[in-house]
Amino acid sequence: MVNYMSKTTSDIDQFQIYWQAFDQKEFTVNKTETDIKWILYRVKAQEESLSQFIIENKDRIIIPKYFINGIDFSTWCNANLYGGEILDTPLHLQNALFVFHQGNYKFLPSLKLTLYQLLGHKINLTKLKEFGFDLENKNINWLEIEREENEDIPLYCCGCGDRMCGYFPLKITKKTHSIEWEFSSEHPSFHFEINAYQKEFQELMDYLQFTI
Repeated sequence: MVNYMSKTTSDIDQFQIYWQAFDQKEFTVNKTETDIKWILYRVKAQEESLSQFIIENKDRIIIPKYFINGIDFSTWCNANLYGGEILDTPLHLQNALFVFHQGNYKFLPSLKLTLYQLLGHKINLTKLKEFGFDLENKNINWLEIEREENEDIPLYCCGCGDRMCGYFPLKITKKTHSIEWEFSSEHPSFHFEINAYQKEFQELMDYLQFTI
């Protein structure tokens, strides 16, 4: 298997987020079946604010695409792990930030939780309450939720946002000067310079008025 995301310099990987707007199209497969695809409309310009990009594309699908060493991570995984279109597709696994921000089951507490985890932080019950989760709901084992969320995070998940419905697990470790992504025992982990990595999420945090 070719490593399309090989490091370019030293041991530090390059991480970038490209915000992309898609139109959703329905295609006829045969007389009884249809398929849904996302068709790229445009990519947010570097000088354009995320809030303006979202406003101008409010009727479109808006997805943050993660690029590692210049390669679209979901495209690489589809080709090298799945052998087909699984990640970032309307009928399979979708970017968790999209699911909780714009999907059919959008939920601000889950969006804040996912963003907090992507930045390399561990969660606790106090944080869950701060994000807006109803810890008074006794039907949910919140200690188990805390354990699961600190074990790994769903970088991509089913459109319903449920862990039990399938997800792409990612273990994130925050170190003194770097953030580590570990997604498969069969592939090397990625190491990003912490300030450059966290800066990529700052626009979304500003848009949500979310501070840590």
